[in-house]
Amino acid sequence: SYGTGRSIDPNRPRDYKLSVNGMVIGGELVLTCDYASEVYRKETVEHWMARYTEALRRLIAHCIGQAYSEKTVSDFRLVDLEPQEASCLQQAYGYKVQDIYPLSPMQEGMLFHAQLDPDATAYFEQFTFRIEGTLDATIFEES
Repeated sequence: SYGTGRSIDPNRPRDYKLSVNGMVIGGELVLTCDYASEVYRKETVEHWMARYTEALRRLIAHCIGQAYSEKTVSDFRLVDLEPQEASCLQQAYGYKVQDIYPLSPMQEGMLFHAQLDPDATAYFEQFTFRIEGTLDATIFEES
């Protein structure tokens, strides 16, 4: 098979003197490094990339070795969280938080009114009914 060749013209003016790019190909992370040869020596860049790769491997090994998976703000893409908010949620819920969803407009209204007047009954519903016959508690709980 043939490679696709360079994705950027080598004669194009550089935006940065050093750039590291990564992408996943076939389930594997592939890192590439582009650098200004008039600024950095090839040996120096190769040394940096080797150290970077080793640090990344140690980080992955550390994460895999954890008894639980600690989430960061990037794991919660549907909401805008600060790092300390994500940390507080994990501490409060024992790292059981799988994801966080934004409120729907109806839920936003309910939250607003509940905070405005905690004793209000605007969104309070209560049902009372009589069951005739025998109640199968197991099926009732499952349903």
